[in-house]
Amino acid sequence: MKFELDSSLVLSKELEDIDLTGIIEGLGDLLEKGAPKGKGARIENFSLKDKELNLRIVSGRYVRPHDAVFRLKNFLAKEIGREYK
Repeated sequence: MKFELDSSLVLSKELEDIDLTGIIEGLGDLLEKGAPKGKGARIENFSLKDKELNLRIVSGRYVRPHDAVFRLKNFLAKEIGREYK
């Protein structure tokens, strides 16, 4: 079983001077948590335009893509939320 999800996160401010690529690429462990190795969700591609972060998430049956979006949202809120609130 394979799931694909296109998702958009609307941020409260535009992100400036932040390496979002480095943050997103480092999320492998977070998106595989609770799944066998290599069976978790992964971010296939992403883009940032103004205040909107667009994501394409692909997963199998262990970590559903909508759960991966919640994990990602919570992580981003914790990591960069205070600076850009």
